[in-house]
Amino acid sequence: MKYLKRLKGTYKRINTVGTWISVRDAAEFVGTIVFVVSLIFFLALYYMVSQRLGYDTFTMIWNMSKSQLKLFAVFLLFIVASTSLFTALFIRMYDMIINTPVNQLFIKMRNMGDESTNEYLVSGKISNPFKKNTADETWMDMVQNYLDVSSAEKYIDELTGCFNRKYFTQFLVHYMSTQMLTYPNPNMPKTYDTDTFAVFQVDIDHFKRVNDDFGHDAGDAVLREVGKRLRDFVGEDGIVVRTGGEEFVVVICKKFPFDYSTIASSLNQLFRDNIVAYGPTVRESRKVTCSIGFVSYPLYGDKTIELTFQDHVTLADIALYKAKEDTRDMWYEVVAKYKPDNQDLHLLLEYPEKAVEDKYIEFNSSKMGKRTS
Repeated sequence: MKYLKRLKGTYKRINTVGTWISVRDAAEFVGTIVFVVSLIFFLALYYMVSQRLGYDTFTMIWNMSKSQLKLFAVFLLFIVASTSLFTALFIRMYDMIINTPVNQLFIKMRNMGDESTNEYLVSGKISNPFKKNTADETWMDMVQNYLDVSSAEKYIDELTGCFNRKYFTQFLVHYMSTQMLTYPNPNMPKTYDTDTFAVFQVDIDHFKRVNDDFGHDAGDAVLREVGKRLRDFVGEDGIVVRTGGEEFVVVICKKFPFDYSTIASSLNQLFRDNIVAYGPTVRESRKVTCSIGFVSYPLYGDKTIELTFQDHVTLADIALYKAKEDTRDMWYEVVAKYKPDNQDLHLLLEYPEKAVEDKYIEFNSSKMGKRTS
């Protein structure tokens, strides 16, 4: 029973190219196929030979004559031998051409890159930002991860270890647009297995003052710490992109239902508790905070509204600047209300106050925990 369950899983994986996990998977699948084919072929051949020799083909083994029993044993031997031989040859070829080379590449990949970013990259986040690490990594995953790491230098910000603007424009925008194509039917209720996304714009408060008062080395140290803290914070649930000097885009994926304002509040607290700028002397230091703007993706929960992923980033940026114009060290969220016609979409991006007035959106903020307009 256990073997059949494992075989069923192997058969399921074989339908997708490159999803065998190990040589054992290949051996189980190929051995079973070869055994079935050999069984059919040799039983048919045994039937024909038995008919020519005048044997009763369908008699039980214990009723067979010695000569018929020997003939039956020979055909069984051929079945076992052919199964073993062809399976061994195929597995040898599979191991030499695919399995061993890929594992060697994977070992090399593990040794590539800077230690601070290697673990982040080795999980395959370039090609699949929200990939979950699993113990059962296929050789296709290994190859993709190797390609990710080998090309990572041009997509990684050297100072912070986060993705850079080139990754944002060349990979992330396309990936998130693809996510929209598979987004659930808006007329169907969301389930607890439904992925939900949010786009955050995070800006370090008064970063220029850090550079002016403590020097650019202190500013760089703050950026490095922010990059590390943000990457650790989102983990496998999201990615972090440094889009400007002190600005970061964070995209997070959670299962429905989820209140993303808790993420925003946690990010604010993360800065308060951990980010400090240090001056040239031991006594000189200053706590560093951040302002945040964010929006759910997609804002209106379906594909009928023609808002691109870049439009959502712009909306998050609008919310960010409301936080900066307020007290800083806080967050603002763009919240959907009534769905606009596509001809009125420009209001959301160009005239947000008019969009609030027309009740297309409203702003929620951490200030006093209430909605503001």
